Amino acid sequence: MGDPSRAAGNGMLLWFEVDDFDAAVARARSLDAPILRDVYRHPNANHRELWIRDPDDYTVVLASRDGDATEAVPPDEDHIRAGDEG
Repeated sequence: MGDPSRAAGNGMLLWFEVDDFDAAVARARSLDAPILRDVYRHPNANHRELWIRDPDDYTVVLASRDGDATEAVPPDEDHIRAGDEG
């Protein structure tokens, strides 16, 4: 699904809210999953996200619980400028 000539995030995305975000990120990194968007604070949900590519070429987003992010994690400015409300 989606247009492979466009930036990551078009087509089907699978979002998973995880209880232990840091452990999930560590597992993804240990599996050498291709990282599409490294950990950042989503400005609307105020949570952290990591976007990876799975072996079947799907975009998988790992997200912490809403409101869990701190200001120590900078927001993704390009994400904000793109007008993404989700």
